[in-house]
Parts: sequence; structure tokens; C-alpha cells
Amino acid sequence: MEAKYNLSSQEYEIMSILWKENREMTLAEIADLLWDAGFEISIGTVKTYLQRIVKKGALIAPKHGHKLMYMPSSSEEAFAQKWTQDFLNKSFRGSLKAFICTLTGNHDLSEEEKKMLRNLYDDK
Repeated sequence: MEAKYNLSSQEYEIMSILWKENREMTLAEIADLLWDAGFEISIGTVKTYLQRIVKKGALIAPKHGHKLMYMPSSSEEAFAQKWTQDFLNKSFRGSLKAFICTLTGNHDLSEEEKKMLRNLYDDK
């Protein structure tokens, strides 16, 4: 399933916790982590969020016996790269130049900023 990276802020917060853990976990384990992190959320709501995130492709949920085990389908870095590329393609027709012009408000970049961008490009 190809991932759809349009996670809600709550879904992203849940994913952040799962990326930090980086292991397969049960619904109960995830709910415990969320409660420990201060989320006031029922286990039923946690299950609903997890189902949505699985549908969006950011989580995988293989069955082990009678239990579903949840785990991120990719690293947080890979997720961020894919999300950013999708955003760039949708919002700026894939043009990094158009994105940077929008980001800078079409103002000229300082020499230091230009150097930083060159270094980023050269390091790639």
C-alpha cells in the first residue's frame, strides 16, 4: 500500500511516540505510552487513530496470534522526506526554486544564505 502522508496533528503525535519506540507494540502498550505522555484518550479512540494511520500507510499492523502488533512502516526521516517531496510536488509543481522564492518572500538571499544553500546542495 502506498503511504498517504496527510496525517492529522494527533496522528502525527502518536507516530512520534511510535518512531521513538521503534518496535512492534500492542494497542494496550501504545495506549499506556500515550497516557504516560499526558494524552487524555480512551483506548477505543487510540484504536480508531491506529486504524486510520494504518489506512494511510504510515503504520503496519501484522497479526501475531490474536493480537495486532503496530509498527511504523518507515523511519521518521524517510516519512519527512516523502511528505516534503509530496508537498513540493503538489504545492510548487516540484520546483524547489518556486518553494525557496515563496519561503523567502521573493527577497534576495544574503551571501551567507546562498553559501549555506550551495553547501547543502554540494553535500547531497
